[in-house]
Amino acid sequence: MFLPCNKTVTVYPWSSNNGYDDVYGTGVSVSCYWEKIQRIVNSGNQQFLTSAFIQFPAGTPVTKKDRIVLSDGDTGAIVSFYSGDICIEIWLGEAQNGGF
Repeated sequence: MFLPCNKTVTVYPWSSNNGYDDVYGTGVSVSCYWEKIQRIVNSGNQQFLTSAFIQFPAGTPVTKKDRIVLSDGDTGAIVSFYSGDICIEIWLGEAQNGGF
């Protein structure tokens, strides 16, 4: 189900890695739906605590390596990325060490 685009985020496209850190291009404001949600996500042997859910229309130029900043200034690593025919769904969050 696609939710209405009622907010914006700034997407900084991943450019390269200089051997130490990721390097990002110029940020672009993109319309989307987002809300802050805390949820535990398991991916393989890794466990993540999410901070936000973001949904973009299908075809929006965003990738798993990009940096996303919410309109309130919050950000986090992309811990889940799904791209389908109708939409792109992303969860921001952080890895949890040692479980809960």
